[in-house]
This record gives sequence, C-alpha cells and structure tokens, in this order.
Amino acid sequence: MGLHVTLRSNRGGPMPLPEPVLQLQDLYFGWPGGSDRWHVPELSIKRGEHCFLHGPSGCGKSTLLALLAGMIKPQAGSVTMLGSQVSSFAGRRRDRFRADHMGIIFQQFNLVPYLNALENVLLTCRFSRLRREKLALPLHAAGCDALRALGLPENRWRAPVGALSVGQQQRVAAARALLGGPEIILADEPTSALDAHNRDRFVEVLIQQARDHQSTVLFVSHDRDLSGHFSHSLEIGQWREAGV
Repeated sequence: MGLHVTLRSNRGGPMPLPEPVLQLQDLYFGWPGGSDRWHVPELSIKRGEHCFLHGPSGCGKSTLLALLAGMIKPQAGSVTMLGSQVSSFAGRRRDRFRADHMGIIFQQFNLVPYLNALENVLLTCRFSRLRREKLALPLHAAGCDALRALGLPENRWRAPVGALSVGQQQRVAAARALLGGPEIILADEPTSALDAHNRDRFVEVLIQQARDHQSTVLFVSHDRDLSGHFSHSLEIGQWREAGV
C-alpha cells in the first residue's frame, strides 16, 4: 500500500518551493508485522506556508505527521527540516529538535491532567531554552499572553484542564504549541470535536497566530470544508503496488 501525496495550491497553479522548511524524499514506512507499506515520493513546503492536508480516515495522515515529528523513523528515504536531515538523528537528538523547533497539536490534545491550563502552556518553553529565549516577555507573562490571544477566559487559566470544555482544552493545546514561536506547527485533526462555527473560528485564530510567529503550518483533517482557510492543500491517496 502506498501513500501518495499531491501538492496543489488553493490559489491555482503550482506551489512555489523556494527555501523549503520541510522536505520529504522517497519516504517508505511500514508498521512491524503489517503487510502494507506507505510511500511518499516527494513533499516540500516552504517557510511560512500554511498547508492543509486532507484524506479519508485511515489513509495515513497521522502516520505522516508522526514521521515528520520524529516520533517514528522511516525505513527508507529522508525527512529534512530547517536544512537538517532529522530522519538520520538518534532518538534523543530527534526529541531535542522537536522540542526546539516544532509545536504539535494532537487530536486528543495530550494535556497533562495534574497541571492547570497555564502550566500546560508553559511546558514547551520549560523544556526548550531556545524557545524560551525567543520570548519577548518573561515566561509567565508570555503564557498568559498566548492564552489571551487564543481566547481562553482569564478565569479559566488556573483551572485544572479536566474541568475545561473541549473547546477550551483545544485553545490550551494550541497556545502550548505556539509559545516560543516554533518554526513548524503540526496539527492532527484538532477540530474534530467542534461544531462548524467554533471549528472555523479556531482555525482562523490559529492561522493568525502562526502568521504572527512566522510559523509554517501543516494542518491535518478529513474535513475538506476547512481547506479555504489555507493557502495550499495537500491531498493523500492510496494505491497498492505490485510486490509491496
């Protein structure tokens, strides 16, 4: 089974590719014990682009993000980010690169349950001195600023994350990902639990915040209605290759 990625611009015409921040080349991956194998022939996204990646459930979107985030390694091919071939890094070095240069919004948010909203947001910069040094404000003030920008009411900043609504948890996860201005934002179906109005509002705020930080965004969703918020779209299709 191959994972085929086709890049198309929402503005029409080919997508310009100077100064890529993210590149995949002839990437292969298969889960242990499985008979299917994913293949991404080529993918390149330039610095500052906001891209929408869509495809049906089960087509490999989350697997692709895990490969980009360095949570799993390809069996062949390369993942290059910010000029570094991160797919060749050892595990600890991949973890450090992710902490310093990526903000990730997981589908289930992955908030730490025993920390409040603000403490969850501050975690990224506590783990990364590089991102902490990029802040224009002291860490605590910067975290408050991030929650304010994402629209979380101030009276919820110190609430346990388990006491927050799904929409509020989503804003905490986004603020955590954006704090410290990481070069790359990866978002895995973060709006799947929201109604249409709150979904669209969240994406608008996320894109504006990413623009303010000059971050590249790769946003994964099966919901094609969201593509209009992004300047470019990525389409995933599947096919079976003989002998794979």
